[in-house]
Amino acid sequence: MGLSNLFGTVVSAYGACGSFSGTCIQSQAGAKTPLTGLFSGSLVLIAILWLTPLFYYIPDAVLAAVIICSVAELVSSPAEFRKLWRISGTYIYIFVILHFFFFEIAYYLLK
Repeated sequence: MGLSNLFGTVVSAYGACGSFSGTCIQSQAGAKTPLTGLFSGSLVLIAILWLTPLFYYIPDAVLAAVIICSVAELVSSPAEFRKLWRISGTYIYIFVILHFFFFEIAYYLLK
């Protein structure tokens, strides 16, 4: 994926990225090996090939709720901030700056 992004910049291609929500679901399910990526990828392929007509009738809000529920565990709790502060105070500043930066990008993309 990294090489495709590197060479894609030469021809102005869209960047490739992995499935963030899929990774969250695998993590919550207790996945330990990369084989789970192959298994979940095959399930996604099966769903795309044979279940797409059924997905047409699912409201977008339901699909958004599935993604939000799978990603909600990744939101940092106050305990995480304390742990970062104990490791190094600089990490807190980096964390806040990066979150602000990415939320700004998301805001302008969705605007």
